[in-house]
Amino acid sequence: MLRRTPRWRAATALAVALVLGATAGGPTVGGQTLGGQTLGGQTLATIRQLADVRTGTVVNTCTNPVLDRDLTGWGRHGTGATPGRAAISGHVVADFAYVQPSGNGVDPQMYLPQLDVTPGGQWTFAMDTWVSGPATDVMVHMQVDWYSSSGRYLGHTEGPGTPVTGSTTERWTRVSGDFTAPADAARANVTAQLMAPAGMTWRSTACDYRPVGTAAAPPQATGTAVGTCANPVVGRDLDGWGRHAGGAAPTRVAVARHAVAGAGAWFDNTGASPAAYLPQKDVRPGETWTFAVDSWVDHVAGDDASVRMLVDWYSATGAYLGQHHGAAVPVVNSATETWTRAAGDFTAPADAARANVLAELVTTDTSTSWIITACDYRPTSATAPPPEFAINATVLDGDRVKVDWETTRTDVTGWTVGRDGVDDFGTGAWSTDKAAADRSHTFNSLIAGTRYIFTLTPGTATGNLPAVTVTATPGGGTVPPPLDGWHLTFHDEFEGTSLDTTKWSAVDSNATEEAFGLGYTCFDPARVSVSGGNLVLSAVPDATPEVCPGSESPRQFDSGMVWTNNTFSQREGRYEVRMRTPDLQGAWPAFWTWSQSAAQDGVWSEIDIVEAYDYDDSSSWTDVAPNLHDVGNIDPPTTCDVQNFNTEMHTYAMEWKENSIRMYYDGVLCHEFTDWTSSSGPPPAPFDREHYLVLNLTVGFPWGVEGAAETVPDPGWTGSEMQVEYVRVWEEDTTPAPPPSGDTAQATQNWGSPAWSDDFDGTAPSANWGLYHSPGHEHGNRKPENCQVSGGTLKLVSEPNLDTCGMAHQKVQTHGRWEARVRSSGSGWMSLFIIWPDPGNWPDNGEYDWREHRAGAACYTGFLHYPGHTPQRQEQLPYNCAAGGTSQWHNIAFEWSSTRMAGWVDGVLWYEFDCAANEDLCRMPAGHLTFQNDNQGDAPGHSAVTEIDWVRGWDL
Repeated sequence: MLRRTPRWRAATALAVALVLGATAGGPTVGGQTLGGQTLGGQTLATIRQLADVRTGTVVNTCTNPVLDRDLTGWGRHGTGATPGRAAISGHVVADFAYVQPSGNGVDPQMYLPQLDVTPGGQWTFAMDTWVSGPATDVMVHMQVDWYSSSGRYLGHTEGPGTPVTGSTTERWTRVSGDFTAPADAARANVTAQLMAPAGMTWRSTACDYRPVGTAAAPPQATGTAVGTCANPVVGRDLDGWGRHAGGAAPTRVAVARHAVAGAGAWFDNTGASPAAYLPQKDVRPGETWTFAVDSWVDHVAGDDASVRMLVDWYSATGAYLGQHHGAAVPVVNSATETWTRAAGDFTAPADAARANVLAELVTTDTSTSWIITACDYRPTSATAPPPEFAINATVLDGDRVKVDWETTRTDVTGWTVGRDGVDDFGTGAWSTDKAAADRSHTFNSLIAGTRYIFTLTPGTATGNLPAVTVTATPGGGTVPPPLDGWHLTFHDEFEGTSLDTTKWSAVDSNATEEAFGLGYTCFDPARVSVSGGNLVLSAVPDATPEVCPGSESPRQFDSGMVWTNNTFSQREGRYEVRMRTPDLQGAWPAFWTWSQSAAQDGVWSEIDIVEAYDYDDSSSWTDVAPNLHDVGNIDPPTTCDVQNFNTEMHTYAMEWKENSIRMYYDGVLCHEFTDWTSSSGPPPAPFDREHYLVLNLTVGFPWGVEGAAETVPDPGWTGSEMQVEYVRVWEEDTTPAPPPSGDTAQATQNWGSPAWSDDFDGTAPSANWGLYHSPGHEHGNRKPENCQVSGGTLKLVSEPNLDTCGMAHQKVQTHGRWEARVRSSGSGWMSLFIIWPDPGNWPDNGEYDWREHRAGAACYTGFLHYPGHTPQRQEQLPYNCAAGGTSQWHNIAFEWSSTRMAGWVDGVLWYEFDCAANEDLCRMPAGHLTFQNDNQGDAPGHSAVTEIDWVRGWDL
């Protein structure tokens, strides 16, 4: 991606709702946002009237015959008969389920799929169940028979019972239990038992097996059920569906994520303002009907389109009585699946006997793609019954979630509200009882980034009603899996609805001083978006081609580019992207890096991690190129073969080290650059400076195949997009040298063996540490994933977006000694070792910051805060400028006793305070050790890492 030097410029309460009857607070279908805070412009109350939402849980590791459409792996019920399958129309994860018919006797069992296990393995086994029959309140529990690898029976474990309410209508309850495999166990025969009298019919589906502690899979997509409208999408045929205005037969396309239809929907992409004829409806004069349809539009040029409902009225003899128009409902133009409900109320005129219902897309664009599904007819005065219960979860300040609920029932005598999972204090699943009048509860001390299921169980005088649930993730966001030998320094999973401007800037060609149009493209921030879990860079033809600054001719196309210029840069490391490029003749997508200091020192360098040229509109081109540049190609250009690079998601990675740069495509080494030649000098020049990240989609390039002078899209092309699932950057771990003999306070002061120690030899902090979970804290977004252990060291990783690490040792003591081997790097962040008062009551109980300095600073200092002083009083520690500064490994020690406070660097006394001479200084009641990287005002836009090789503690 060779280019000209650009003008450098700086970058400039999550609510989750699930309503049994609607989604609110940003409703979604399959993860796609439906029109912001409303659905098709409808209010929450209207949505509740129109919608009928069913939810379910996606199957994880359990091979479910309901989904596989066979009985492989599914057991037999207690009588030994072959399992039956029955139609289950409403459960969203399955059309069929295993059924144990009535008349099978008392307390029947179901055998679920077996699972291979290892001794000591902890598993959660769960399934969804629905019972009907003579008993109303029954119990179901999971149980496991354990077997060795030779088939020897090892015993039986039963899980807790789950109350299940019998119902003649479809009512699903999740039953689960946690189980630990005994010694010699190799196989778990998983069963469920219904504790009920004879004559019950018992259905189960959606079995779910996962290791204990693993977050549950997200709920299956929810959507709007069809009312009285015979929808061909659900009916799997076209009966009753009309023809559009042009007279051509309807076209059906795959709509994979719309919850009520997976097979297809009506589709049109010809002509301006097309109309779709929906099923007819028999009516009577004076009746008022609400007619509605779900729509998704794509490729509208200019403003977003709108959809309106229309009705042609006819008499019983077929006489035309006129047409009525409904109000136009704005529909978001989106390349990703985004559904909007358009609805209108219509009153049948005199003599009316039949309504010919239509939907019209109002747009002047003749190439718009329009997909409709889920039509819904109902009398305006006979709205769908509201849900009995509605539950909503709102994330508050990072580690708290507020759960609210509503009900239409008057017989509720109380509530039980609870959550699954584990909180910040290690407390497992928890619940509490609430009074009948209560309508909310706030859950505190939750773990950021953990998905919780909150359950509300209504109680009545005759027993509990079926529970309703909602999910929420405090702090939110996907945490990339750990990578052995590396620690994460930057990542974006693109899970929001807009570009994270603390990490990226969208490039505007018209705001640069130099040419920044690559190929035949100018870059426009309007062509950058985030949706559906992807960064989307879209490209379109420019109706009025413009001259980008520095270019000599108008550019024919507009597209998207983002970079981390002045928000994130790094030198060596591992850089990885997962992305899909468009199948477009003339597409020139790339993920690359550029030297951060080029604007200051004029020395520029560029690494193209992946760069592709699509020479035609087929998927036959498979050449993807990595390259190194300074003023030209440093190495001869090379290409690697990546099948379907322009139609599928692929992972592209670079491992950049001092004298080698390796490129991996889908985990396979593509090319290694070594011993390159540059005008800047021998390796590692010019790649001896930090680079920032760039992603862009360019269209058109001035060369082609078979002698062609250029490659551009075919005439009539209206737009394409590049999708990026994530970008992640790591820095390689370094193994610290062991401390030389005698440079610890432990050795020079003869402290003897410590009471406890941690050498950080695992892959995560041990259970002796509590990790802070406080996004939005004044000192940074403290997140557990930023406290990393790898390569024998603990790393406190702080990022430009203010994500950081804080952690506390569980041992509380009055007086003690502590010593740690530490170094720090980066800028902007403060690196601290603290004895924090326990119980807190800060600042009255004091605070001992026995090591506090900017990351990478030349000298150590710190502050000892007196307990019991208002205003606060403190002693600053003298500066200690140890050899090489704080970026080098040093051993820092602290002693707190009843008579003195003292510190050492590499075993040499640094400071000493006499407790008698400094009244109150040593009087903290009790405290515990904490490690923190804090933002004290200068951290935004900066990265830092504090590395700790080991830490030891002594009692006094």
